[in-house]
Amino acid sequence: KHELEMIDTVKSILQSAFSDPPPESYIFPLIKNVSPSQNKLLKRLIHLFWPLVQFYDGHGALKPYTILICNSILSDLKHPNEFIQISALRCVASLEVRKVVQNVIQGVIFLLNSDFSEVRVAAAFTLMQIESKFPGLCQASLIEQTLQTESDQEVLAWLVKFLALNSQIQLNNALNTLIHQHSPFTTNFKLGAAIFDSFGAFNEQNQQILLQNIQQPEQLSPIVLSSAGLALQNYPVQSALCLLQSCKDAPEAAVLQVIDIISTQNYEEKTDLICMHLTQFFLSNQSNLSVFKLLKSKILLKLSTGNLNAKSAIINALCSSRLIES
Repeated sequence: KHELEMIDTVKSILQSAFSDPPPESYIFPLIKNVSPSQNKLLKRLIHLFWPLVQFYDGHGALKPYTILICNSILSDLKHPNEFIQISALRCVASLEVRKVVQNVIQGVIFLLNSDFSEVRVAAAFTLMQIESKFPGLCQASLIEQTLQTESDQEVLAWLVKFLALNSQIQLNNALNTLIHQHSPFTTNFKLGAAIFDSFGAFNEQNQQILLQNIQQPEQLSPIVLSSAGLALQNYPVQSALCLLQSCKDAPEAAVLQVIDIISTQNYEEKTDLICMHLTQFFLSNQSNLSVFKLLKSKILLKLSTGNLNAKSAIINALCSSRLIES
């Protein structure tokens, strides 16, 4: 009966706190009476409540109860019950005060080693959320062991997104292992999607590796292809090169569509690179009359409108094959 009364009381306090900051007079009684409880519903309610608390006073100093709340959250992160651990992780992910998160983050990292995959997923997601709000609060080196030993694709997916924000160097170093050990583009599609969601965090060499891995779309998960497409919208040069590479054995209609798409885009200072590849493709498809004619018209259009570097690249390629007069 006592716990049922506490549940009703905390629910009432929580409902009020969603619209107005909770009175300080509630904080210490909640810490004293609710935090020690083993009731899962009470734990969930108090974990919803802590992020609503005001931790700073009017002078910018942390209020006295802050350390007690941090200790309560840490205790729940170390709790043997996985439901309570996940509830505490959600609480940490919702916190908006750097000092409070800093005091409990070790408990989050510790749960990356949990025996329960659901807990590890929640811990990895929480780290990504923390990094998005408080850059650099967690050192990437602290999750290095997890990257090497983790097998759950959802955990790895959140850690990839964490590294994209935190340490692009470590993310680039990890790509080879992620590809060869976890098959992210054909089997572990959540990981593959996360990798392409983080496309901009990879260096040019690794971006090319990623592009090479999507040259045979029939073998890829639709989710991975969707993420790859969204990523490449922001990288027109890489997208154009990828499309040209994928045209090698494609049907004529698909090739014509790709050429039309590529030739109408603006590649700014990389226009000469795209024109060079477009011209090379043009020269290797002379036997296909439809493709040859369309390529010729598009390349001549680029000659009339492109910058000097683009014109030079096209003319050199055409002259070397003696097709400039065609």
